[in-house]
Formats: sequence, C-alpha cells, structure tokens
Amino acid sequence: MDSLTELFCLTDDFCHQFEPALERHLLEAGVKKRKRRSELAYRS
Repeated sequence: MDSLTELFCLTDDFCHQFEPALERHLLEAGVKKRKRRSELAYRS
C-alpha cells in the first residue's frame, strides 16, 4: 500500500460490496434495522 488514497479506495470498494451483503443477511435473518438519515441534530 503506497498511499492513503489507495487505502481509502480499497476500503471504499470493500464497503460497496459488504453493505449490500450485510443488508441481505439481516433481511434473511429477520433482523430489523432502522435506516435513519445521518445527522447530528434533528431539523424540522
């Protein structure tokens, strides 16, 4: 690994593959997971 950019790209690629697989696994296992917007404060 030559640079921080390369590390970021590898991590990003992993996340793009892992997250959908995790979602499928949770659905098959019957686990409910909330999908909330990522915010620090609620705005109305």
